[in-house]
Amino acid sequence: MELLSNLAGGFAQAFTLTNLFYCFLGVTVGTFVGVLPGIGSMIGIAVLLPLTFYLTPEAALVMLAGIYYGGEYGGSIASILINMPGSASTAVTCIDGHQMTRKGRAGVALFVTAVASFIGGSFGIILMTVFSPALATFSLAFGPADYFAVMILGLIASATVGQSSPLKNALSVVIGVLLGLVGTDINTGIQRYMGFILGPLMEEHLRRALLLSYGDLTVFVREPISASVLAVTALILVLPAIGWWKRSRARTA
Repeated sequence: MELLSNLAGGFAQAFTLTNLFYCFLGVTVGTFVGVLPGIGSMIGIAVLLPLTFYLTPEAALVMLAGIYYGGEYGGSIASILINMPGSASTAVTCIDGHQMTRKGRAGVALFVTAVASFIGGSFGIILMTVFSPALATFSLAFGPADYFAVMILGLIASATVGQSSPLKNALSVVIGVLLGLVGTDINTGIQRYMGFILGPLMEEHLRRALLLSYGDLTVFVREPISASVLAVTALILVLPAIGWWKRSRARTA
């Protein structure tokens, strides 16, 4: 009952004419920002944050949420039309969306993306509303080994998304990570090789996991969360490789 009463109060605030206007304004501006390749919704929110300083807290949050969702959809426009993702989350849209544009079906691709964005965003909001307390409790169970395993899963999963061989995709991911690791450590300021964003995070959690386990590498398979994540990572890595190997044998046969 408390959840329903909170939702009723939230809808009463969100559906006022003022907040709906700022939501429309945020979505419009966010869509324009999202179309620009490399900007993304988060940078758009950071740049446009001063616009909300003179608004009420409710209107400011509604406008920022509109900028975020508009930016996420706007990134798919560039992916579909010019095969250049507006943000990292819309990179997968290039695979099918731009192919539809080349066949003269850009309007259909944009319409499908808009509908999918609305359905996916609404479904995600419902899940977050209902399961946020459980997710918060589950997140507290994550240790250094689990965070490291999740990062490995993300890298391997991104390597499997592509039209070339899994080996070339994995090599592209490795090169991208190596280029991003050079610089200054954001935590200590020390100049070192592993010093940008992904590098220190992975290194930090790897060091913590090994420190807590006294150097025992089996900690990554003994912890249930990290073991499950690594198992999924192995499946994501092995299954496309098997499919590519079978197609290679079929072509040579």
